[in-house]
Amino acid sequence: MKRLLVLASIATMGVSGTAFGQSGVNEANLMQKVSKAEAATQDPKKNTKAATWITLGDANYNATIAPISSLYRGLSEIDLIYLMGKNDQSTDTVSGIPMTKASYDYVDVYLTNGVVSFWKTKKAINPNGLEKAEAAYMKAYELDKDNAATLKKVQQGLTNVYNWYKQIADNNFTQQNLPVAASEFAKAYDLLQKNVITVADTTSSFNAGLIYAILKDYPNGEKYLSAALKDGLAKGGDTYYYLNLCYAGEGKNAEAKQVLMDGIKAYPMNSKLVEGLLSVYAATGEDPNEIIPLVNEAIQNDPKNPELYAGLGRVYDKLGQPDKSIEAFKQALALAPDDFATNYNIGLMLIKRGDEANNALNDKMFTSTESLKAEEAAVNAMYAEALAPLEKAHELQPDDITTVELLKNLYFRFRDDNAQYMEKYKHYNELLESMQQ
Repeated sequence: MKRLLVLASIATMGVSGTAFGQSGVNEANLMQKVSKAEAATQDPKKNTKAATWITLGDANYNATIAPISSLYRGLSEIDLIYLMGKNDQSTDTVSGIPMTKASYDYVDVYLTNGVVSFWKTKKAINPNGLEKAEAAYMKAYELDKDNAATLKKVQQGLTNVYNWYKQIADNNFTQQNLPVAASEFAKAYDLLQKNVITVADTTSSFNAGLIYAILKDYPNGEKYLSAALKDGLAKGGDTYYYLNLCYAGEGKNAEAKQVLMDGIKAYPMNSKLVEGLLSVYAATGEDPNEIIPLVNEAIQNDPKNPELYAGLGRVYDKLGQPDKSIEAFKQALALAPDDFATNYNIGLMLIKRGDEANNALNDKMFTSTESLKAEEAAVNAMYAEALAPLEKAHELQPDDITTVELLKNLYFRFRDDNAQYMEKYKHYNELLESMQQ
């Protein structure tokens, strides 16, 4: 899924005059064709003919997309001018990024580095025209679906409508107009469910459901995310997670629990699923340890899968059991020694265990210096054990800043033990400072 852009127009530079006319857009002619086609459907002699409704569908479609027919994300500025004509230009700052705003009669087009990022409609020629076109094509289908020529025209028209539902959805998603984006993705998916056209769609149901979940429109979120799962669009387990949010938002805790349990079995590495299930258990007062058998069952079925052990490690971590978490991650590491996440997580769990022991040490009363030093040494040994896996994690992903920060903090603790540790501390401290610039 594409990153959401938070639009905050904080500055406008330059003075914009009257926009240039848009090439190829004759509003009066387009709407005249729509009116003529609508009138034909009121004629008893014509409204039973599929061709009448196809003409209405075409008229509505053409009038709706005329101002944006040439637009798509990634279009170059040169091609924009060639296809749509000259434009007035100003500069807006969007999400902290200076963007060129090319103004036309019907749309403002936003460009970054000479490429179209999105556009905003200023004036619609034919509001709800795509929905009207879809209805007209479906009417033609109902009247004459067994005619090959009719079917071909209907399918072409509906395919065009579907593509523009997707295009408009994507455009609005990019500019974070979420209600419109969700609605258009939903229209695209719903159109396919009429089984008139066949399109390999791997995004519409999930995108619609995800956005509805974000908007807290839980019934629609449930509808489209359930459809996504039915269609095999698990999205690495994310579909299960967001469907859980919708169930929970509707007060369906049993359904939320079940979908998360199903998700964990299929995607134990997705930490959001574990977090979601723990939240459900917390809300219902149930014992979260019930999660563990789910992952263990998956391990029995696939004992050579390091992701399952890593998933178990995450569960124990969420349950506040660092020793068991470390053991599970070590089993994952034995199967995948060069996995960054597993090395990092082992190091992190060892640090957490050291922190717990250190906190206990600080709260404890000692009767002798010797006993204090002995327990301090034991705590330091816990911390020291984290060095090797974190060094390996850093080797695997040198640009990961969190690993560098953990290593810096560890070597700071040991800097007075020997000169080598002091040099390590200086190295990671300098590296961290450079990465933060």
